[in-house]
Amino acid sequence: AIENPELVAGLVLAAPVVRGWDWSDEVRAFGAREDELLDAGDLDGAVDLNIETWVIGQGREREDVDGALIERVAAMQRRAFEVQMAVPDAEVNFPDWLAVDNLGHVQAEALLISGVHDVGDIHRIVAKLDAEISGAKHISLVDTAHMIPMERPEAFAKHALKFLEGLLR
Repeated sequence: AIENPELVAGLVLAAPVVRGWDWSDEVRAFGAREDELLDAGDLDGAVDLNIETWVIGQGREREDVDGALIERVAAMQRRAFEVQMAVPDAEVNFPDWLAVDNLGHVQAEALLISGVHDVGDIHRIVAKLDAEISGAKHISLVDTAHMIPMERPEAFAKHALKFLEGLLR
């Protein structure tokens, strides 16, 4: 959408992150703690930290969140850590430019979906995307944190399909 905007008609971005974002102290502390737990081989602790941060989120308790969702995300996160730890020296090659500095190049319409209980950085990223992408529309889902398609699949699908159907008209 940034490099070849003519190839993209629309974007559906749920709890988006943007390469080059200047993360808050809160998210940096989360990352540092996650690294400590993984370096110590404490996968259970790292998984639970991720559940608390990204699934439980801000302003709600574990009891407020569906236990099946917690189990699914925990299994997914554990597997991601296992794969990550199996290839610790793997590198990801990103382009030299930072997306956060080039959002104005996006010409596509964009649906931005956020969860009320997500971390503050995600809310700030969505606000930046909403301001800098001229065709952006934002929807905020109540009773939802970061894992929007997993936590609220029906609402996510309803909004995404309505947006995508609108692009076809």
